Amino acid sequence: SMEQWVSSFKKELGESPSPERIKEVYVDVFQRLMNIKLEPSEPPEAENKIFTEETKPRHVSREWLYMDAPKQKPGRAVKIAHEVKVIESDHKAGKLIRIRAEVKGTTIVDAQITGDFFVIPKEAINELETKLSGVELTEEALLTVVQGYYDEYNPESPGVTPKDIVDAFLKLRVHL
Repeated sequence: SMEQWVSSFKKELGESPSPERIKEVYVDVFQRLMNIKLEPSEPPEAENKIFTEETKPRHVSREWLYMDAPKQKPGRAVKIAHEVKVIESDHKAGKLIRIRAEVKGTTIVDAQITGDFFVIPKEAINELETKLSGVELTEEALLTVVQGYYDEYNPESPGVTPKDIVDAFLKLRVHL
């Protein structure tokens, strides 16, 4: 549920700091990290005019608030050469996993794993993508590589298991 992924100052600190205090902390840390001095100011008149006359009215309009969301596509494949395709698929597990892979026959040539999840350390996904190059699109082969990677390197991926990643890759087979 959303509660697992969203927090608040009160939840993390035990109390809600004032907006002024939050701004003070942000300014202080930003100045230190960037080695700059921030000066309070207002947006230029031209920016205020654009916001007041165009941006704000559009974003509070009925059309904006109730616009149709783009239709979700089930996946697609583009043939590149005789046996080579670039295939995309989405898989909804605890989080959305999106796979884009170059496949030759039934073998992964290159893969990109994205979605609305995160992995710690962040490099883990790139490393896993590299390990999947040359792997057959079978449940057994994929599970061996993905589970093996998780067992050896222990990456954390809240809401996404090795089996979820394998299931996402298996959806590519529909387009072979």
